[in-house]
Parts: sequence; structure tokens; C-alpha cells
Amino acid sequence: MQENEKPGNGQDQGHGHDGDHGRRYTFTVNDQTYHVDHSVVTGSEVLSKAGLPQEWALFLVDEGGQRPFGLDESIDLKPGERPSARFLAADLGRGGDQ
Repeated sequence: MQENEKPGNGQDQGHGHDGDHGRRYTFTVNDQTYHVDHSVVTGSEVLSKAGLPQEWALFLVDEGGQRPFGLDESIDLKPGERPSARFLAADLGRGGDQ
């Protein structure tokens, strides 16, 4: 298989596996590139693929700026080696234990 990124390669997620075999879909998280073999990914899968905790905040970045992207929210990626989605992830929940 062509999975060569960090641990948490997202294969435990079963989203978007309908007829996509042989294609690669690309996205970035914090300027690091990741590839999957299916077009639809959720926020949860994006964090898993990047090896980041599910508690981290995820943001979708586009030409209009950035917006929160939920764990259950999905995006349909375009095939190819160029990233079709850019995400930022941050640990916003630490430092304020109450």
C-alpha cells in the first residue's frame, strides 16, 4: 500500500470507499501532506491520519479564511497529488483545567 505517513493512518475509518480504489486524494494538516485512497473524509479521520488527538480543534482553510470543521463533518476531496483541502489543527483545550 502507498501509506507512508505518520501513525494513525486513518484506515480504521470506513468513509468514502465506493469505487475509489487506485486513486489518491490529498489534504494537508498544519502544512503536512497526507494521502488517502477514498474521496470523502471526516474531521475525525483527518485528525487520525495526522496522528493527532480527537480532542484537538480542526479548522478548514480556504480562500475566504478558516472555519471550524467538526469531527463528524465530511468533505469530498478531489483526486490527485495536489492537496484539495487544507486544515489547521490546534490543541485549544489545554492550559485551563477547571
